[in-house]
Amino acid sequence: MNSPQPLHILFLEDNEEDALLLQRKLEREGFSLFCAVARNLREFRERAEEAAWDLIIADYYLPGCKGTDALPWMRERHLDIPFILVSGIAGEEAAVETMRAGAHDFISKNNIARLIPAIERELKEAEIRKKHRWEEEQHRMAEERLLRIAEELPVLIFALDREGRMVGWNRQAQELTGYSLQELRDSGNPLERLFPEAERGRSLFGSSLPRDFSHEELDLLSKNQEIHSITWSSMAASTPVPGWRTWFFGMDITHKKRVENQLRNITEGVIHSLVALVEVRDPYTSGHQERVAKLALEMARESGFSSDRAEGIRIMSLVHDLGKINIPSEILCKPGKLSDIERSLIQAHPTIGYDILKNIDFPWPVASVVLQHHERLNGSGYPQGLVDREISEEAKILAVADVVEAMSSHRPYRPALGIEAALEEIRQNRGVLYDPQAVSCCEEVFNKGFSF
Repeated sequence: MNSPQPLHILFLEDNEEDALLLQRKLEREGFSLFCAVARNLREFRERAEEAAWDLIIADYYLPGCKGTDALPWMRERHLDIPFILVSGIAGEEAAVETMRAGAHDFISKNNIARLIPAIERELKEAEIRKKHRWEEEQHRMAEERLLRIAEELPVLIFALDREGRMVGWNRQAQELTGYSLQELRDSGNPLERLFPEAERGRSLFGSSLPRDFSHEELDLLSKNQEIHSITWSSMAASTPVPGWRTWFFGMDITHKKRVENQLRNITEGVIHSLVALVEVRDPYTSGHQERVAKLALEMARESGFSSDRAEGIRIMSLVHDLGKINIPSEILCKPGKLSDIERSLIQAHPTIGYDILKNIDFPWPVASVVLQHHERLNGSGYPQGLVDREISEEAKILAVADVVEAMSSHRPYRPALGIEAALEEIRQNRGVLYDPQAVSCCEEVFNKGFSF
């Protein structure tokens, strides 16, 4: 195994000659090494925190203790380092005890040939664990970012869990109602406090929560008994906030004249919030929808679309992958080849996006274009297998912009292929997969100096 960086190994071994023999064996196998030896647990604790070790190789028997005695100390300090026991004396019972103690492998010196494959395997597993920890940290940061967004958006936001209990409540909602979230939780049934009796049986708070709706108007009762007319929207989907299963967005429309401008602003805010939610689920494609929207907008202008119709393309592009919010993160981020089942789940995202968006009263055919953005001229696309004239002009532009951005960007399963490779793909399949006019507009946009 040849590595550009030395492999840092800490030996827990009272016999330095034995450690040196193992070191030489690894070097003969092609490992570049940086090694240190700890002869007892005290030295091990000191050495373990001196450097970032890639691997620990420990003897089973040490003066006054066992190599496995180091494992509880490592767990206390959250040191996730591959730990392999190597012994020439201990038998099967010791091997079982070693694995139960938390070691990653037990190698007998009588079968030392297992050491190299074990090291390579554990290093790969450690890299996977490291990647998972990074993803969990990204997920945590995204959760915090989303909650901050919820606090700053100029709308009322609250969330219910699967049982319909109030679990989330933003600053805007607290200021308008005069209640804190804790007050509502302590009240037993917070909905009785928040809504006049005539409103409590409406679908928004029924036992069967809606998956999504737009602009359902219900009056809200504040702590000082003031009634506010509120337009509500909801979204039920997996989110990075644990337990938050249904989101409700509310806009105070008590003053009709003011609400027209507010609704326009919140539509854009909610769209970007939805984009953020998709990117939380698929951090490897962060910024993809914004970049596609940027290219599609320029292509629409190049095609001669009106400013309003071009704005529609931008909105469609921003939410074209919204359906991925319902696909497991491990599939979206999978670095290897997808199974047939996993591929079918991915290919369901246009339909899911359509279902989420179809009841929102956009001034453009957003939902239908989202449904069609993976259709191809020859009928080989999905989900409906539409052909040329059955596909809208907006979807044809979006399809080309989506392919060009995706190919030119990094993905978990491959590195970025670059703009030239992306443009060559649409050129070669002009008139077969992609609309010729859309391809020409895309090429012209890049010829004029466009960049993501």
